Amino acid sequence: QIKEQLTIEFLIYYTLIITVFIGATNWNLNIKLKNYIIIFGFLPSFFAVFIIILNLINYNYLFIIQLLILFMIAQLFFDYFLIYAGNENKKPFYFVRLPLTVIIIIILTIFRF
Repeated sequence: QIKEQLTIEFLIYYTLIITVFIGATNWNLNIKLKNYIIIFGFLPSFFAVFIIILNLINYNYLFIIQLLILFMIAQLFFDYFLIYAGNENKKPFYFVRLPLTVIIIIILTIFRF
């Protein structure tokens, strides 16, 4: 029971770290960014705090994992359309961002059951 709980909590916090890191990659403090890019970069941090609070009050971990999966999918979708759609170099998205997100979603889905 303790080992299973530790594994689930590790997955939750690891996914939050990745989510926040992905949001932070959209911050470029050397240039003036559009407001929607700033908000898009901040949302993962806000979401992480919300999930941490849910986890600390022992909210249903299946619901938390579902929220993580939904947020990862939404973040991937918006990343493509807000960041990469206008960019000629989509290799980082297709060879790094997409595969890593899919792997994390698969792992979360497996542990959801």
